[in-house]
Amino acid sequence: MTPKEAIKQFCRDCIDGNSRHVEDCHGDEAACPLWPVRMKEGKIPARVIRSACLHCVGGSKELVFTCAIEDCPLYPYRMGKNEAHKNRPRPTAGVETK
Repeated sequence: MTPKEAIKQFCRDCIDGNSRHVEDCHGDEAACPLWPVRMKEGKIPARVIRSACLHCVGGSKELVFTCAIEDCPLYPYRMGKNEAHKNRPRPTAGVETK
């Protein structure tokens, strides 16, 4: 599941399981940090999910780290990293290769 798919699933779970209602959401429930990106086109960085996780636990980085809610769609991205990119080579700007 990509970060975007995780956010969509989280929003569906939050509303009532109906994806059509996600579009109608106004982020009223405790000023949801995911509301601005829930319908965004294109890729969504995992760091956006980190802010939602911090919001969920009242801002405690330690509680995000020790979160035990493994069935939450956001769980794999709670640290603001996408593990699928873990071994991806980093671009080297300005370095010529021969």
